[in-house]
Amino acid sequence: MPLGKVLLGIALLGGLFGACSGTGQLDSPNAGRTLAYQPGLPDFDMEVIGTVHDGIPGIDLYLSLPHISLIFTERDARFMARFETLVRLMDRRGRDVIREFATLDTMWVDTYDDTQTYTPHINSQRVPIDPGDYIVEVIVTDASSNQEATRRQAVQVVSPATLHPVMTRIRMEGRREGQPFEPVVSLHLPLGLDSVRSVVELFNAERLDNLNVEMRLVRFPSDTSVAAPPHWIQPLQGNLARRGVWYSRPDTIQTTRRRLRNVGNEVIMEFAMPPVEVGGVYRIEVLAYDATRPDISGGEILWRVRDFTVRDPDFPQVRDIKHVVDALVYITRRHEFEEMRTAENPAEMKRRFDAFWGSLIPNKQVAANLLKLYYERVEEANLYFSNYKEGWKTDRGMLYIVLGPPLYIDSRLDSEIWVYSTQQRPGVTNAYYFERLPIPGSEGTFFNYRLQRGVPNDYTWSRALDRWRRGDVL
Repeated sequence: MPLGKVLLGIALLGGLFGACSGTGQLDSPNAGRTLAYQPGLPDFDMEVIGTVHDGIPGIDLYLSLPHISLIFTERDARFMARFETLVRLMDRRGRDVIREFATLDTMWVDTYDDTQTYTPHINSQRVPIDPGDYIVEVIVTDASSNQEATRRQAVQVVSPATLHPVMTRIRMEGRREGQPFEPVVSLHLPLGLDSVRSVVELFNAERLDNLNVEMRLVRFPSDTSVAAPPHWIQPLQGNLARRGVWYSRPDTIQTTRRRLRNVGNEVIMEFAMPPVEVGGVYRIEVLAYDATRPDISGGEILWRVRDFTVRDPDFPQVRDIKHVVDALVYITRRHEFEEMRTAENPAEMKRRFDAFWGSLIPNKQVAANLLKLYYERVEEANLYFSNYKEGWKTDRGMLYIVLGPPLYIDSRLDSEIWVYSTQQRPGVTNAYYFERLPIPGSEGTFFNYRLQRGVPNDYTWSRALDRWRRGDVL
């Protein structure tokens, strides 16, 4: 049974990992987006931008909903999913509902395989509203399961009569070859897009005599290493693996500067960006200032940022043979892993990969079932635990792949405790502690869940590896 439909029926996992997803503070540039999938719930990201179009204030609302997060039913040789979107505009405190409306949408796809893709379905709409500061709450409900997910974001809608210039949030757009641009709402940008651009809007720009606008695309050093076993030593203080992302050491990829004269009251600015060919953590910065008035904040008067990560096109699935082999690092011995990784070409790597599984489990059907289970957990780890790097590489992802879902999780403000039952001694449990560390500079977008390592974990870990290599986890 496909992963997406299996997870929809596992209520326990929803309780365990629901707290793992979420957004930063409501004013954060990345509020409304989620890093982790919640099993059984419609998974979506949202972007809310306060704008003024033709003198009329309002909000532009964008929703991104992957196909696999909905339940499809077969109708007339096609597949259909229905979902309701409830939008609430609330006061700045998030207490009083000023306005709300709901829409019922139907999504059609041609094949069953289309229902299992992570291709996002994009909804966008314009909502006129009076100027002010709001909290926008969006609730998406799957009509087949009645399960719902909620996102919130703060937004400012400016008045056309305001006396000061205003810049909107940064909107990202991307397109594949031969297709039009579409909004990129999620935190993850897939490799392989033909073109990517960032868009901001300026209002009351005509009040600036000499408008200078600058866009910078930067990449931050981020940890891409695979998690070390639970009994190994902790990463050293100051090590990138311990820090996660170095926001203090940006690498500038592109800088675009523009000087505008005699602009109108409403200006839309698009910045083409170079193709992003390397995964990692990126940031778009846009600033605007009046060069004739350097006394105002050093000349800078408007500034916006937007963070995003770059992932493989198949993410969260693992299909490329190199990445398939990389994910085996947790259950292979060093010489076995190196034997596969040093293959001269993909075909030879695939042959060695098959030989490895065949050497572990002579029964082909058992080996196939074991391989299927392993990579289902790799994909699930990517869905649940991805942040600045792929979920399967994280400490939590490592434990989830090798040990499976814990008996329960004790989630606290600054930590998580995963509790497993001990098969060798019924009634006895084993606990793993994760410290939840904010990453300075990420504005609440990323956290580092670091496992507290130690020798006592060695026995449980070794027994789990033995069970994988014997096929006893099935």
